[in-house]
Amino acid sequence: MLNIEEEADEHAEDEAPLTKGNQLPEALSETVGGDEHGAAAPGTLNFNNFQDNNNNKAFGGRVGFLPLPQLEIGLGFEIANVGAEDTHFAEIQSSLQVIDLSYVRDSNLLKGQLDIRSQFVSLKIDQADEEPLNYENESSSGYGQIAYRPIKINNNFLKKFEFVFRYDFLDLPEQAILDTDLKRTTYGINYWLAPNSAIKFAFQDKTISEHKEESETLFITQFTLGF
Repeated sequence: MLNIEEEADEHAEDEAPLTKGNQLPEALSETVGGDEHGAAAPGTLNFNNFQDNNNNKAFGGRVGFLPLPQLEIGLGFEIANVGAEDTHFAEIQSSLQVIDLSYVRDSNLLKGQLDIRSQFVSLKIDQADEEPLNYENESSSGYGQIAYRPIKINNNFLKKFEFVFRYDFLDLPEQAILDTDLKRTTYGINYWLAPNSAIKFAFQDKTISEHKEESETLFITQFTLGF
């Protein structure tokens, strides 16, 4: 769903906002939250809609390449009309492009497992002719992560540790009402209790630029369990 402020919409009351399901990285869903009343900022996509507002169907896919047994490179895309039928926004389209990389290797030299992952996402939404959506609405987001787990050492306690470094960012349009830039650097240590459960500790440095730059440091503890 592409959110539009009701105050800015001079059309009939029954004209629905722009909607179509898409997906963006975690950083975007965390940051694009709207105001303190829960109202989403105009020009952002809402991924919680469960109703289809037009006859257009989203079309997309992903292709993965394996140039090496341990390396996968993926290319993906999705396009969709996000405007409601019979409105001035009916022809507005969103276009999403993704490139991702995954490299996982057991190394005798490092006596452990090396896990490298990254992703870059570019999102473009057509520019409308009316406020508040008459600006170049292009966003980008991505992350890079490297993890090491010493699974080949002869110590049952130490081999359950995993050391992780991650950097991610979010860049929203400068002319948008919600003009947010986010950068995060995270250093983590995971202790694997079982193949599907772990205790995670992390130190995170986060910088958010929206009107002014603000920084904060977080200490995070998590317990994860998979099924």
